[in-house]
Amino acid sequence: MSRYALYLGLAGVQTRYRRGDGGLEKRTTGGGELIWALMTRVCLPRTSASESTSAATALAPTAMQSLAEQHRLLPAFAPAVPVSALPIIALVLLTATFVLAFYFSTLPNDKIPVREAAVASLASILGGFGIVALFCTAGVYV
Repeated sequence: MSRYALYLGLAGVQTRYRRGDGGLEKRTTGGGELIWALMTRVCLPRTSASESTSAATALAPTAMQSLAEQHRLLPAFAPAVPVSALPIIALVLLTATFVLAFYFSTLPNDKIPVREAAVASLASILGGFGIVALFCTAGVYV
């Protein structure tokens, strides 16, 4: 009596496959049909002709075909901000950051620094977005 067990755990899916005298047993928590269809030909050895025509093995072509069809129908990625606008956006945001930093250094001292906090926060936000736009302009997509 030979037994073969395969355990898969992916994104909350736990599936147990056991090959024994009675054929193939499958216990699944969550989805798992696609994982089984993809892994059938790679992981499980076939020992007889009756097992090669089992229902689980028959799922492999249809699951792969549906996955390929979904991949073909999905639109390509298109960024919300055009890549050609990134250098201008980086220049404007970083210039505004340096202007606000200079303005921050000239503010008078107040007892409650509300204006200083507002200017510093705005400069920090503009500087962060400006640096990201500058990196993306240079080809380092962060």
